[in-house]
Amino acid sequence: MSSITSWTRLEPLPRSADLAAALRAELADPLWLLARQWQLGELAGEDAGSPVDCVTRVEVAPVTRFHAGTPGSDAHERSVDVVDPSAPLEPLVERREVAGGASDEWLRVEAGQHFLRLLTEHGADDQRDAFVGAFRVTADRPTTPDPSSALWRSSVGDRVPDGRRLADAFSALADAAGGLTALPDTPAVPVDRQGDVRSAGEAYLRWWAGFVAAPAGDAWDPYRLEYGFAVQAHLSDGDVVLRAEEYRGGHLDWYAFDADTQVRLGAPATLPPVREVVRHTLPTRAAYPGMPAERFWEIEDGSVRFGTESVGRTDVAHLLLDEFALTYGNDWWVVPVSLPVGVVAAVRQVRVLDTFGVPTDVRPASVDGAARWGMFDLTLRPGAAARASGLLYLAPATVGSQEGDALEEVTWFRDEMANVVWAVERVTESSLGGRLEHRPEPTGYRPAGTAQRIAGDVADAALVYRLSTDVPDPWFPLVPVRPTGAPPGVVDLELRTVTRVQADGTRRTPAPRGRFLTAREPMRVAEEEVGRSGLSTRLAWQLARGADGRYHLWLAHRVGPGHGEGDSGLRFDVARRVAR
Repeated sequence: MSSITSWTRLEPLPRSADLAAALRAELADPLWLLARQWQLGELAGEDAGSPVDCVTRVEVAPVTRFHAGTPGSDAHERSVDVVDPSAPLEPLVERREVAGGASDEWLRVEAGQHFLRLLTEHGADDQRDAFVGAFRVTADRPTTPDPSSALWRSSVGDRVPDGRRLADAFSALADAAGGLTALPDTPAVPVDRQGDVRSAGEAYLRWWAGFVAAPAGDAWDPYRLEYGFAVQAHLSDGDVVLRAEEYRGGHLDWYAFDADTQVRLGAPATLPPVREVVRHTLPTRAAYPGMPAERFWEIEDGSVRFGTESVGRTDVAHLLLDEFALTYGNDWWVVPVSLPVGVVAAVRQVRVLDTFGVPTDVRPASVDGAARWGMFDLTLRPGAAARASGLLYLAPATVGSQEGDALEEVTWFRDEMANVVWAVERVTESSLGGRLEHRPEPTGYRPAGTAQRIAGDVADAALVYRLSTDVPDPWFPLVPVRPTGAPPGVVDLELRTVTRVQADGTRRTPAPRGRFLTAREPMRVAEEEVGRSGLSTRLAWQLARGADGRYHLWLAHRVGPGHGEGDSGLRFDVARRVAR
């Protein structure tokens, strides 16, 4: 039996090429449209005019003091003046001392070579041999196993002076301005060459202070594996301190700081005056892709269509975003104000003048300290005064830094099978300032493996008993310990070493070589810092440009995510076959 399938298709059929009728949007019932306008509130008069002028008064104050670490009662004594508020904060906060590590020997030689270049540059090339003989490199032999350093060490002893000894000798004879009042007694420099040598020494001291000298303070917290610091600015209503205590390196911006008024970092040597910036601007509407058009006949941007979003009933955040964009999206105005970098800004007044000549003072969203939504506001510390609410900080951050190869790298992770936390030194710094990579793979329990005989084993035994298996040298356990006076349940992770028994019966206890695991004694880390995802810490050179175009080079710590839990292969009470 045959069937016939048919349907009715509705589609517009234009009878003319003229679009005027469609654009007029003619209705057969204009009264219905009026009723809908009344229902939606479009006929309610607001008696409001469009803004034509906005007067913005912003008080700006540069950052004047810097404190490394968590500020306490002695913060004013341990703080230093900020010489250049527009200089990038990352080098000031992250800078680690170049000297003192395994590469100290390399640094002394490189610094000595730089001084020889300065002697040539200032016309005292004939004094090179005298300074090489007077400041001969007498470096101690490093304990780091670096075979390539032996030949290098033997070849530089009689060719370059010791840069560290040179810096110490020149610093003892320098005045407050960095000028040399005299030259060292040894070597004896001829009178006609003393001016040139003094100029080279002053240039060397400036280079040493900018590249090698210790940072303004140690902002690195080895207990929390993060940086902590604070800066201070003086406004008309008092000082305000901006604290950043959970910074792990990389990029600093306003969201890393909390405003505080309960601590003080002291008064700077010169207190800069508070400056007020006044701007008369024409407000413009805030625009974004997909913003609903205000007029019916305006063609809207089709890149984002909020009206076609598919949102579930439990997706409240998505619904709020759509409602905000569709209902209140055209209620926002933008008033730009240009401010210098490195200042704390407080908006004192925003007065809008409309087309009817009526001025209106716009108050901040957080009126009277009420907890309301705000953008770019600094979070208030507990107990901070209400005057610190609504402050803006234009941090002099770097756009991005170029990071060198890691000179040190430590992996922190949990080993649930051994019930211990491990810190594994994958890379340590060599005496030549390079990398020493270690084999971090575990060599512990393997069911099919064999054990090597050591002194004390029974000679004809087929199986040997081991109290525990071995782990590689760069593996160091962190065991839980309870801090003194801590409440129940609070523990720290304390670094321990593992003693290895050699085949001849001798014992050795490898010790950590890098800076991360020797930062304090005893080395303890907060238990909550090493979660199930683990951590990765590294030490590397950073190179970046500031807002003024100058280059900045510094040695910094970096903290990143780990690779999850691991297995060291550590087992206890193991019987293994003897290696034949």
